[in-house]
Amino acid sequence: MLSLILSLVNYKTIILMKILFLAANPPGTTKLKLDEELKKIDDSLQLSKLRDQFQLVSKWAVDSDALRRALLREDPDIVHFSGHGEGQAGLVLVGQKGEPKPATAEALSELFKLFPKVKCVLLNACYAEVQAKAIVKHIDYVIGMRQEVRDDAAIAFATGFYDGLYHGKPIDVAFQFGRSAINFELANSFPKGRKATPVDHEGAKEKFEPLADHLIPVLLRKETSCLENPGDSPAPTTIQIGSLPEQLRTDQNTGRVESINQYRDRVKKFLADRDLTPIEEYQLATLAKVGGLSEKEANIILQEELDRIEQAKESYRQILTETLQKGYYPFNETIQKQLKDLKDNLELTDGESEQISRIVFDLLRLEQTVEENLVDDLSSERGIDYTKLQNLLSQGRWAEADKETMQVLLSVVNRSQQGWLRLEDCVRFPCLDLCTINQLWVKYSAGRFSFAIQKQAWETVSRSAESKHIIRDFCRACGSAQIRKGAVGWWSGDKILCIEQIYERFSCIGTPGTSSKEFRGLPKGLLPAPAHWNWLETGRQASCLSAFFARLEDCKL
Repeated sequence: MLSLILSLVNYKTIILMKILFLAANPPGTTKLKLDEELKKIDDSLQLSKLRDQFQLVSKWAVDSDALRRALLREDPDIVHFSGHGEGQAGLVLVGQKGEPKPATAEALSELFKLFPKVKCVLLNACYAEVQAKAIVKHIDYVIGMRQEVRDDAAIAFATGFYDGLYHGKPIDVAFQFGRSAINFELANSFPKGRKATPVDHEGAKEKFEPLADHLIPVLLRKETSCLENPGDSPAPTTIQIGSLPEQLRTDQNTGRVESINQYRDRVKKFLADRDLTPIEEYQLATLAKVGGLSEKEANIILQEELDRIEQAKESYRQILTETLQKGYYPFNETIQKQLKDLKDNLELTDGESEQISRIVFDLLRLEQTVEENLVDDLSSERGIDYTKLQNLLSQGRWAEADKETMQVLLSVVNRSQQGWLRLEDCVRFPCLDLCTINQLWVKYSAGRFSFAIQKQAWETVSRSAESKHIIRDFCRACGSAQIRKGAVGWWSGDKILCIEQIYERFSCIGTPGTSSKEFRGLPKGLLPAPAHWNWLETGRQASCLSAFFARLEDCKL
């Protein structure tokens, strides 16, 4: 059955991991190089062959509301906070009036408890140990700094960590890459000058100066909710929590880590067929004894590998589900190979991938049946009838639906006669009507067209574009381009199509009998067409757009 299923899908890009970068540097606090840190993280992503499998989203000047909403909207796998920390007082966010406002460990713990999908939280801030201990009760991995950390150390760690992550390394290994980057960047074992000096080979080991403790980040895991002390029993994995830098500096502990790695590799080998025989159990027990591992430590490693298999199954299920939900159907031979590579990378068996595929397809068929029986919510705060827009969208008559959208927007604020919206109309546009219009577009375009998608493009452009070019850059981000005053067309390669040509191309897309794969040739967010942004108040289009998309944010869209 899998061969039949895999011959049916054609997906474009699969996002394996979403990273949410949160920055806060309130006025009155020491200026940090947060933009440089984000640039380094993005540079690492662009250099990776796996860049299409990651998504990096950034939010700036984060306050408590923005933090909560970003987690809800983005549903990230990794949360990266960069800013100041004040120990017991908390991580420093931005207050309502722009002032520094700490987020306590208790508040952060309660918040992350609501987001079990998050795999790792990275607190690139000073004195974040208290918050890390609180958050790790609910999150698999938490990385933080014990004491005050220099800006260059924080940036170096982030660069190394994401270098590893973007190249397919697990979080614990990526953590080691981050620590290694700090060593390269900041180690003080040699003088800063270039003068040649004799080398004392006998005394080299004693003269080596390790990095200061406050420059070494700590990695916590949910199973171990506290930092290990140097005298405690070693943790049962290669990421000895907290005290790993000190313990690995002795030959004895280096040998112990090698024993742990050997035991873990043997566990992986025996679990490859998902059947641990009595003979294999005996061999594992013998290997643990020879390597000096306790029964408890050996069992923890075994359970971690079993959990890794279950996590791999869940990742495959989520990716396959997302691929189908986005309308990449039917599949082609390229996608069949990509799904097979995904299965191999996750180290799943053929039987496991077949079982997951059967479950996913059965659930999606059930959800589709239920959705088809649901009646669209056409609610309006101003008594607007959205039946015509619903019918046009359901029939795939995109050009007419686009024009109807413009008309209903004007009707909602009683501006049909004037034919354009004022700034105050955008600021106070009824949320119920925005939600109705947006959801109709989302549903009938399979999530490809909506105001919410355009809002994401606006947020990206508004952070980087010059003010005089912001409308042009926004249109291009939505797949459109301004061709003359009051007219916008579709930017297609090196050609610009006028709005009438766009509508002509839309005329056969989405109609009954047309495959949803034809949507893939259209830019996401192209509709409702930015061609109609000329119905915003003349001379204040940028301000109106900013207010319009801010209203979407207020309405939680």
